Amino acid sequence: MNRHGQFLFSWEENILIIHAKGPFNEEGVLAETNKVKKFILSKNVTKWAKLGIWDDESIGSPEAIAIVENYHQWCIENGCVKTAYVVCNSIQQSISEKVYSSAAQIFKSEDDAKKWLLSNL
Repeated sequence: MNRHGQFLFSWEENILIIHAKGPFNEEGVLAETNKVKKFILSKNVTKWAKLGIWDDESIGSPEAIAIVENYHQWCIENGCVKTAYVVCNSIQQSISEKVYSSAAQIFKSEDDAKKWLLSNL
């Protein structure tokens, strides 16, 4: 099956910023999270935060969401101390709240998410 979805990622201080583009299937999420893991390990950072920014088409299959849950746990085990997501719509917000519950904060504004991440980082 063809991969669907793409992550664009960069560091801004000790915040890993990930822009999720398009809908994701299992193959797409697995490929993209593996790229991000390598990127994190290459930074050699011990304490960092993660900001996920979803575009208006970002959504995933149940299998893709399960991979993201495992990836989120991997991030915590590798130094991620705070996670925030910026969502575009109520479906994304509902999925985020269900998947991450208290493990991440959900925002509608990138600026608000960054301010929260930088507090006590």
